[in-house]
Amino acid sequence: MSLNGGIEIREARKEDLAGIFQIYNYEILNSTATFDQIPKTVVEQEEFFNQHDKLIYPIFVAERKAEKKDSTEIVGWGRLRPWSSRPSYSITSDFSIYVDSGHKGSGIGKLLLDKLIQHARTVNIRTLIAVITDENQGSIRFHEKAGFETVGILKQVGLKFGRLLDVRFMQLNV
Repeated sequence: MSLNGGIEIREARKEDLAGIFQIYNYEILNSTATFDQIPKTVVEQEEFFNQHDKLIYPIFVAERKAEKKDSTEIVGWGRLRPWSSRPSYSITSDFSIYVDSGHKGSGIGKLLLDKLIQHARTVNIRTLIAVITDENQGSIRFHEKAGFETVGILKQVGLKFGRLLDVRFMQLNV
């Protein structure tokens, strides 16, 4: 899937891990978009990649042609993952989308979400669950625009940067 501006959405490859985790580690250190607190090592990055069931729960990247000729860069990524290990929940998936801080608001998140929804439908996942820090109003609005509805808020369940944080659950039936 391509977008004007040279963005392509494709399945992640092992060589994409540096770009994926440059984005993710930035979010770990600078935001409440994730409750992880310690940047991921190369070994942890490889474990993350190898643990994914690439047929049902793939990782997708948004790749952009870089200014250097014949060069590309990862500017976003998204993934599906099981909501629960119990077989009855196999039709429900949690997911994550992260966009490079310099490219937020450019439509990359929407492209990744569209790809995740399209893939979910092909593997008979019927429900997507977004787990969002309640203070992340940009992400909440993004998901509302895509048709997600708030189904619950857990109060003060996360601690990051010395603050207690609420978590919002949003759901979309695909």
